[in-house]
Amino acid sequence: MGWTGNLMPLLLPVLVALMAQVPLSEEGDLIVSMNSRAVKAIVNTDVLLECRVSGYTKQIDLKNVGVQWFFQELGSPDMTKREVYQFTGGKHTPYRKGATIFDDELKKGIASLFLPNVQFAEEGDYTCIVFITPDSGSGKSSMAVSATPQVSVSSNAITIENGTEKSVKCDIVGFYPVTIEMNWIQKTKDKEQIISKHICTGSPVENDDGTYNVSSRLRLRPTLQDSGTVYICYVQHRSLSKALKLTTQLTVKEPEVVVPVGIIFASVIVSILMCLVILGVGFYAYLKYLRKVPPKVSDISKPPRIIHLQEALLNCQISGYRPENISVHWSLQRKWEDKPNEIYQWTYTTQNPTADDQQKLISINGSQFDEQGGSFKFEMPVVKHNNDGSSSVHCKVMLLPDIHKDDGATLQVQVQHSTLAKPIIKKIMLKVEGIEPRMTDIVIPPHIIHEEVLAVTCPINGFKPRPLAITWYKQKNGITKEIVKLEPGKTEFIDGRETEQPKYAHSITELEYEDNTYSVTSILLFIPTICEDHDAGYVCEVKHPATNSSLCKEVNLNIKAIPKCDDIKLTPEAPIVDERACASCRIYSFFPKDIKVIWKKDGIILEVMNADTEAVLGKDGLYYFTSRLKFTPVREDFGKMLTCEFQHKSITESRKTACELAPLVSPPLVKYIKSIPEFPMIGEEATIVCYAHGFFPKETMFMWFKNDERTDDPGIISTDPQKDEETGLFYRESQWKLLIKPEYHLMEFKVEVLHFPTSHRPSRSSFILRLREQTKNSTAQEQAIRPSKPAPILMPA
Repeated sequence: MGWTGNLMPLLLPVLVALMAQVPLSEEGDLIVSMNSRAVKAIVNTDVLLECRVSGYTKQIDLKNVGVQWFFQELGSPDMTKREVYQFTGGKHTPYRKGATIFDDELKKGIASLFLPNVQFAEEGDYTCIVFITPDSGSGKSSMAVSATPQVSVSSNAITIENGTEKSVKCDIVGFYPVTIEMNWIQKTKDKEQIISKHICTGSPVENDDGTYNVSSRLRLRPTLQDSGTVYICYVQHRSLSKALKLTTQLTVKEPEVVVPVGIIFASVIVSILMCLVILGVGFYAYLKYLRKVPPKVSDISKPPRIIHLQEALLNCQISGYRPENISVHWSLQRKWEDKPNEIYQWTYTTQNPTADDQQKLISINGSQFDEQGGSFKFEMPVVKHNNDGSSSVHCKVMLLPDIHKDDGATLQVQVQHSTLAKPIIKKIMLKVEGIEPRMTDIVIPPHIIHEEVLAVTCPINGFKPRPLAITWYKQKNGITKEIVKLEPGKTEFIDGRETEQPKYAHSITELEYEDNTYSVTSILLFIPTICEDHDAGYVCEVKHPATNSSLCKEVNLNIKAIPKCDDIKLTPEAPIVDERACASCRIYSFFPKDIKVIWKKDGIILEVMNADTEAVLGKDGLYYFTSRLKFTPVREDFGKMLTCEFQHKSITESRKTACELAPLVSPPLVKYIKSIPEFPMIGEEATIVCYAHGFFPKETMFMWFKNDERTDDPGIISTDPQKDEETGLFYRESQWKLLIKPEYHLMEFKVEVLHFPTSHRPSRSSFILRLREQTKNSTAQEQAIRPSKPAPILMPA
């Protein structure tokens, strides 16, 4: 079955924008590479199991990374698999003491697992699963833990008298696993050959630490011609890079014997008796060594489990037969076949000791087992000659089973021999099993945002064979709804696909590994909303027809909506200095309700408020809130920034909006009103000056009064408003040039500065004009009347 994700046209642009923010491998999936061969470790040493993700040149953010390591003993069912290490959300969780993944390496895409002081029980398969949202990948490697054997021989040189016998012993201690190859080799000047007789090898004995010891003894009864022969104890074990060879050299010498006369007479008598014995032994030897014996055929042995596309070894032992001539035929009958078909035959005769080997393999399309694509591969049998003159043959069959073709098939072996009236037949039925899928937790982003594209990722790992059935459900308010369904051989169902704007899109990524297992990542894409999806549960259900297994994982969505805000509004739009004003900021479309608002002026906090009681829930499930700040501006606030800053669970940093207090309305201030000169004389010209400043905007007008009577004297002139670059406010001056008359003495001159935006409160100031001569006379008169108390001088108001 092939899977292809069909993204709807309306979601495609948004999906591309979302995926552009996540680093992907070149193929859109994580490519995980591990040790290409089994890792060979020595017990009590440290091991590093390699796991690398390719396609990353920049450092990876560990917040987006998840890693899981699993361990499974060799040949054990998948249900016994256990977790060794987990890294998620930046947190390391070792389930095996001392296990470590290094952060610096993980940022480079290296999730290798360090295991200190490995033990025999840790031998098995290791699976590394890596998630970098929304992609995933996994790899598998195995580790063999061994102990190296220590080998010694009883003597490096042995001397034997001709006609006597001795033995040499080879001790092999401290090895693991128990499987070991041990042979005795005889080396002369002319040749080197393996010794098959006169050897006594004990059974391996287990030590307290789990290692094994075994001993082998070679019995020697040499002749003088054997002197100088070297005997080699040859040991091969999986922990050794090359075989160990320990030697002992044989020396044979002639015994020094003096034979008395009486012994010679006795020897004649003994010789006669020996002849009789030899005749008896000869008859016994005929019965034991020359008489024809039919073969014994064992049942066909198989592993406890035969797994789809995983090599399995089948064995059959044929033993104890005479003569050597024998013929073996293997046949296979599949479930849909009426009769068995011969797939392999092997014949051995004394005339053709190399044997006749013919193999007819049944084809399995797409198999990677051998060049012909067969399920079965037969090892050429080797005839072994026993001490009693009989022969034995060990038949080995390597099987790469296909569950679709080999499950339920019957394999039989047929042995033909001259001693048999009819062939011996042994049968076995093949039960081929798949490997159940494993599911890890559904992966979602740490923050799910209202109306932003969401990828909900369900990783499914380590199963075979294909296919799978995948179904997504949505659960909310006690109602379960099927939204996506993908079944083998059927059209994929996606809820709402027939509408113009479907809610959901679904895609599948698939990886196949060297061990023929598969990993599938099911990605559900949609745009979540608070009303429809907050607190909703999304369930991914997986069914594997080959193993009749069903699994599911569920995740609940906690959705947040990012607050939006309008510009700050001022009431009035141009606040007036020293008068109460109000600033408001509308914050809307946020969830959950909790939000904190901070008002600042040029970075200085004015007020902090929460929206717990004032926020209003809208029909769309989102909250709305208007924050208001009441304040009294002063002239120094002109040009300062008023900021509304808010904090919410949906955002990591606060957001804000600001406005400048530039349109601040400032009424004018009269700095002074005075006469130049200060005490003018009658008949001369004087100038009364009024200076106003600190106003904004610049539209102002001066109105002059004499004794409360307004005047538009042509001598009144005013300068244009000028801007003070330091404060941003305006200033101007008005002058009234007039000819001094006697009646002006002690006259009140007043000015009103009318500012159009604040015309309701004009700025006023007055000035009492004092003439020089009248001032002197008035002063003299006052001194005459009150000489002890001088008259006060009146200053401008």
